[in-house]
Amino acid sequence: FTVPAHVFVPPPKVESAVVRLTRNQTERLDCDEKLFFRVVKQAFSTRRKTLRNALRPLGLSTETMAAEIFDKRAEQLGVSDFVMLTNLVAQA
Repeated sequence: FTVPAHVFVPPPKVESAVVRLTRNQTERLDCDEKLFFRVVKQAFSTRRKTLRNALRPLGLSTETMAAEIFDKRAEQLGVSDFVMLTNLVAQA
């Protein structure tokens, strides 16, 4: 549903909407799900940073961070990429 501009202070010059996402409980990820959500949250916590910089707080080794995927930004990855990334982090 849409949210009218007048409910915000100051009113924005754009349209707003509420979106509900429902997690698919039947499909399991091929990785540690708790770690997956931690990696995704950390990856998106810093805007427009490469994964190498965004995931630095996880304390990964230089060898692990040398993988090509760490040169990308979080918004460039799909779910399968994050699964692969999570498995890399788990092995480190």
